[in-house]
Amino acid sequence: PRTNGDNSLYGYDFNFKESDFRGTGETIEARFFIMKSDSSSSDGDDLAFGATFEYPNDTWEVLAKFEHIEENFEPALGFVDETGTREYETFVARIWHPEWLDEFAIEVGGRVRNHLDGELIDAEWQLPALSLENLSQDEFLLGPIFLKEQLFEPFEIIDDVTIPLGTYSFSRFLVEIESSEARPINVGIAFEFGDFFTGKRTDIEVLAGWRPSPHFNITAIYETNIVKLPSAEFTVKVVQVDVNVLFSPTLAWNITNQWDNESNEFGINSRIRWTVSPGNDIYFVVNQGIDTSGDGWSSIKSDISAKVAWTFRF
Repeated sequence: PRTNGDNSLYGYDFNFKESDFRGTGETIEARFFIMKSDSSSSDGDDLAFGATFEYPNDTWEVLAKFEHIEENFEPALGFVDETGTREYETFVARIWHPEWLDEFAIEVGGRVRNHLDGELIDAEWQLPALSLENLSQDEFLLGPIFLKEQLFEPFEIIDDVTIPLGTYSFSRFLVEIESSEARPINVGIAFEFGDFFTGKRTDIEVLAGWRPSPHFNITAIYETNIVKLPSAEFTVKVVQVDVNVLFSPTLAWNITNQWDNESNEFGINSRIRWTVSPGNDIYFVVNQGIDTSGDGWSSIKSDISAKVAWTFRF
């Protein structure tokens, strides 16, 4: 059991892994969990359960996943994205290893999320996708994406631009190329386009990374989203810079900087993690928000926190 205030969580988590399935040398994994929360503010409908099956091997990769989360489920020391939902996810990849490539794969997969009464919330299918990886681990991916989403109330996507409630179906296409992160300098570009609610949307993402040593790397990402709706046209731009410093295998410093033109806010997340021993970690985190919309920059939020995570084995 885990307890937070008047809320307690009870559950079981079963894991199975076989690394030599039927003498083939292949791996098969399965997981099942069931949890129940107990709170003075709820009356029943507080279960969560699910199962995951994985077959992650050289020629076939298979994933099947199911989660059921009831309306009043309240994790004591965690969180869930949304209660009162049931989610299904599947993924299948057939993989080949020709001499001139490290990996060539055809992938299909999907995810469907419903309310517990069966009403659709959203869904996404990729049918099929083509994935290539050369001997240097440079990657190429392309494929169609099909999405369906239901808005239960009007959605204000930006100021004064609202998407009406209803069910929307999208057809989109993704192309992605990225060089190997093992190189001192790696670059990548992703291009996704197609339907978006009542209009069209084109997303372009460009990435550049520099890794001069195993102890330091910096990655810059620029993303632009071009949206064309019957009622408005607008472009959202996001710039992100990630800096990672590995002082030792047990001490790391990660800094994420992000800015977007819609909110005109610049955010910094700085996190130091010290692994005292396996399972025992100390974190020191600084978050800073800055408003860049005026003539000068001004602080809008500052947050400093520390956390200790300690594992007791018995």
